[in-house]
Amino acid sequence: MNSEFLVIDLASQSPKVASLGDYLFARQGDNRRPLKLWFQQNGVPFSLTDYTVGWEQTNAQKTPLSVEGTTVNGSVNGQVIFYFPSQAFSVVGTVTGHFVLKKDSTVISTIDMNFDVAADNVLMGIDTAPFMTDWENFKASIADQVGTLTANVATAENSVTNLQSSVTDMTAKITSNSVATKTDLANFIGKQGDQALSGNLSVSGNVSADAFNLATGADVGSWSRLKKTGSIFGENQSGIYSYDSTDGSYAPAGVPPYLPDFAKQGHILLTVDGNKKTAHFLEAGLTQINTNGSNTGWIYDRPVYLGSGSLSKGQAITLAADSQYFQYFRVVLKTPTTQRTHIALIYRDDPRMYFEENLSDGFDVSGSMSYVALFIISGTSFKLNYINMTRNGVNTVTPVTSAASIAVFGMSYLI
Repeated sequence: MNSEFLVIDLASQSPKVASLGDYLFARQGDNRRPLKLWFQQNGVPFSLTDYTVGWEQTNAQKTPLSVEGTTVNGSVNGQVIFYFPSQAFSVVGTVTGHFVLKKDSTVISTIDMNFDVAADNVLMGIDTAPFMTDWENFKASIADQVGTLTANVATAENSVTNLQSSVTDMTAKITSNSVATKTDLANFIGKQGDQALSGNLSVSGNVSADAFNLATGADVGSWSRLKKTGSIFGENQSGIYSYDSTDGSYAPAGVPPYLPDFAKQGHILLTVDGNKKTAHFLEAGLTQINTNGSNTGWIYDRPVYLGSGSLSKGQAITLAADSQYFQYFRVVLKTPTTQRTHIALIYRDDPRMYFEENLSDGFDVSGSMSYVALFIISGTSFKLNYINMTRNGVNTVTPVTSAASIAVFGMSYLI
């Protein structure tokens, strides 16, 4: 890769596509890949004051993308270092695009340029777009289900209204002795006033009332009056159920692979739609779908804290759960020298973490450092294999020997 600045003359009107091959090498899955640019106009450096620098492209699959990469100004007017985000390298093949300078209503685009994205043998075709897409899809699914439940409640309220109208009509008939006398109804509960009821009250439908309150001092015991289930997929009615995995009452094959201590007792929201059942373990943030009696695997709706510690090369954290239950890990790492915090999502089968520090506060005279941290993950062991550092403009790799502060969170999607 050429280390010099790529000169782009904004006055150029050439119809030919320029190659970035001598200035930019990209592999599928890369992020923050830098490209040194020098914008000029008719050979004169172009001031970038108040301008934003963007990149618009189509990849090998003809998919359009418009991004604003992170930029760092150079030492000369018009110079900038443009850092491409990972979306630009998500597909193997030739990428064609151009840079765009924007300020208020002013838009200046360059001639078209192209570069090749090499294949990453580790990713093997995995889409490197942000995983938040799965999270947004899950939230949309929950919103749809909440909408359905809301509609069911509205239907139940209409039924109660109709029932109240029927009761009013029947009361009028009873008063006129057209149906029965008050003596006949002495052993039944009235509509108003205090009533005593012995035995159990069983309701097959829904109960709804604006003033349905517990007596003063009564305690529902954290929903303890909900039906307690021993196997959630053995239930056939949508609703909220309670469970307890500490006393052995909930221990079927469908027990979640890992429940934090605070979620070993809790509640499950079950939705039944034909042969499809979806169980949401509310306290733990876990979801599982069962279709035609077959489980699809677990999805953790949010990162699960598994452990933390201060690690040097070769030291390990003991995780709270076996790593096999998680596809990804969110690692929060604080560097020992600068005490700066970096967060990355790493894949269980290729647990590498890349990050950079661009400094102007005296820690590093060259201005920036690039790091790579390699972990070894097996069972409940999360070991720091090494952290290596490379200074900007220096080819020497320097191992980091001081201890780094590391916290680990497990993440998983439907498998």
